Amino acid sequence: MNKIFYFHGKEAVIDILNFRIINSKKIEDALIKLSEMYKNRKIPVLPIGADVLMTKYKIPEGKELGIKLKIIEEEWVNNNFKITDQQLENIIKI
Repeated sequence: MNKIFYFHGKEAVIDILNFRIINSKKIEDALIKLSEMYKNRKIPVLPIGADVLMTKYKIPEGKELGIKLKIIEEEWVNNNFKITDQQLENIIKI
């Protein structure tokens, strides 16, 4: 759900959860709690920007920078909006 939340917004997640709640044969408390959680959640901001990659890691502006940022963003979203320094270093080495 985090991927949908980040890339498509809060309403998309809530719509999906509401659809699942409406179509379920029984009341699923977990879905209701999840829906409430997302209603109160703010979309996070990627903590690593192009400026950091350009200054700290000396990656020049261009295609490589964009590719690295996209990989970092995907890793961050897939890891519940967290990224370690080690994960970042591994991506930079690619």
